[in-house]
Amino acid sequence: MIFFKRFLDYAIFACAILLGFLLVFESRILLPGLVEWIGRWHPVVLHFPVVLILVTVFAYWRKDGVFDWLLGITTLFTFITSITGFLLSLEGETKGDLIVSHQWLGVSVTYIMTFWYYVNQFAKQNSRIPIILQGLLVLLIVVTGHYGGMVTHGRDFLSFSPKDEEAIVSIPENPVIFQHIIQPILEDKCISCHNPDKSKGGLLLSDYASILQGGEHGEIIDFSDPDNSQLLATISLPVDDEGHMPPKDEDQLAPEEKILISEWIQYGAREDLLFTDLDMEGKSHELIAAMIAQSQMKKWKDLPELSDEDIDEHSTNYIRIVRSFSGTDALQVIVYPHKEYRNSDINSLKPIAKNIVELNLSGLPISDEELEFVALCSNLEKLNISNTPLEDGQLNSIVKLANLQDLKVYNTGVTGECLNFISELPGIRSVYVYNTGISEERIKEFAANRPDVRILSSSELASSFKSVLPPPLIHPKKYFFSEPFSIKFEHPLEGINMHYATDPSRPLELYDVAGDSVLIDHSLQLKYYAAREGWETSPVDSIQFLRTLGAPDRFTLENDPNERFQGKGDGLLFDMEKGSVDFFSDSAWMAYREEDFILKAYWEEPKTIGSVVISSIVHTDPYLFPPESILIRGGADESSMSVLSRMEPDKLEERSGRYFQYYTCDFQPESVHFIELRVKPLQRIPMWHPGKGEKGWFFIDEVVFQAN
Repeated sequence: MIFFKRFLDYAIFACAILLGFLLVFESRILLPGLVEWIGRWHPVVLHFPVVLILVTVFAYWRKDGVFDWLLGITTLFTFITSITGFLLSLEGETKGDLIVSHQWLGVSVTYIMTFWYYVNQFAKQNSRIPIILQGLLVLLIVVTGHYGGMVTHGRDFLSFSPKDEEAIVSIPENPVIFQHIIQPILEDKCISCHNPDKSKGGLLLSDYASILQGGEHGEIIDFSDPDNSQLLATISLPVDDEGHMPPKDEDQLAPEEKILISEWIQYGAREDLLFTDLDMEGKSHELIAAMIAQSQMKKWKDLPELSDEDIDEHSTNYIRIVRSFSGTDALQVIVYPHKEYRNSDINSLKPIAKNIVELNLSGLPISDEELEFVALCSNLEKLNISNTPLEDGQLNSIVKLANLQDLKVYNTGVTGECLNFISELPGIRSVYVYNTGISEERIKEFAANRPDVRILSSSELASSFKSVLPPPLIHPKKYFFSEPFSIKFEHPLEGINMHYATDPSRPLELYDVAGDSVLIDHSLQLKYYAAREGWETSPVDSIQFLRTLGAPDRFTLENDPNERFQGKGDGLLFDMEKGSVDFFSDSAWMAYREEDFILKAYWEEPKTIGSVVISSIVHTDPYLFPPESILIRGGADESSMSVLSRMEPDKLEERSGRYFQYYTCDFQPESVHFIELRVKPLQRIPMWHPGKGEKGWFFIDEVVFQAN
């Protein structure tokens, strides 16, 4: 026993000398590989002395007979932990303040244990010193552990602040790629090992300048050959490879995150690269667009719910209403100037005012009535009231719009006084004031008081913001026809050029300019848009014209449509009347769900048919899905039929808004007296839908028989 007691005495004394030597000559120490490896055992051994110290304190108060041995063993283990921790800290090129603090707190624990060890041998009769030392030890262990946790997991490791999920994922509409996309990825997956407090391999990833500087192995981004950059190489190695980063026991980069980092480097790893600078066909553009949409939708999750029917109810030829993103209830609204506009027209939008996040009233003869409506749009973020007779005082009505970020008042009569009202908008970030009565001096004064707001007075900036034209109107809008006819384009605004193409693949710049009329003499998809100088061209709209052979001489339905949606009877299938989007109440539609749609058509004289088109509608929210299958059989009579065509429409993989759908079944033209058309509704709605496992609805408003 005496031998082991002396061994402990000598070992503790030697460790005390060694640790002191390392601390004094730290700047001159160059570690051999084996010694550096020993330092990596620090995370393994550090938990032993923490537990042993607490057990030793407990044994002291119990006056346990093994206390003296526990005290010596614990003291030795604290030295082992401190020395391995010191060796581990030398792996980085520099020590951050957290590591330095953690190091000296750990050293303090070690030497206090040593002091207690010797006090226990030479001053056992004095009970106050051990009690004081125990209190210090417990306090230092907590603080040292806290700093150690911050070194490993980040400075906010033990700070308590409820996470604001929306703030964490918030991404602006045109994010700076490094700031809003790349840096958060690095902070999440890489910064724990490459920060000012812990720079493995001398590499810091905490800011842009440090990333460009690289580490002890050189630069990690190769601007001359981006694809061979060291950063890409390390994240692309197999997980089990020693050079793979992050290490395999750490949280790994997702495939999408690797794509984002890779394409950012291919774009030159620019700090100022914007989302709008990306190629729209690139994978990064697609991924970031989805992130923006998700961020925005979370921001708008508490908006009142709106159906497509609600939006259609308030839309007119002069009021364009669209969802900001598919699946959200946030709306973008444009009210177009036209000769029949009245101030009271704006009141029709009051029921959806809280859903409007973007409102464009540019060019309207606005009065206090319009501004009073704007004040009701409590969630409004962007407002365009440029090119209007706006006056300073009218802006007083919108100062309570807490979410307004972007305001356009260029080409108006406002003066510097309007900035007094604008300064009261808490969320305002950009104001466009070109061609107003606001002086440069007043703009500078405003900028000094509100440095967080951009005042943009450039004519180039103003001209880049153009209102979007509504698409043209078509008369007559005959979806189905048996004889050639002519259509005309109309538009609610004057001086508009209408462009169209009968070939859907034709580029927009090659569309024909519409004359007085356009002849429709065969089945085709017509695409068209409106254009006018000083305006954004309208969205490209389209319509499907289908030439039909007409109704058969006789036809029957094997199964009756669902009792809820029988329309005006089976005659609707050949009346050449297109059902509206309001399928719930429009008598032009019939629907099937439990039963198959089975149509049997007869002709007295043989009819050559080479195609059957089924006109339907899809809307996933009320369970309107493409059918499971379509089968067409035909022949001289019902007893001698053969299969002419079989189709299984593509399954939907995500939520879809409302749209017309035409299922075209082409086959080798056959001379027939009889055709049977069988459509089976979707039998099981996909798992991603709330109605998963249920049957889908199949709606139909017309069957078109064509020669080819």
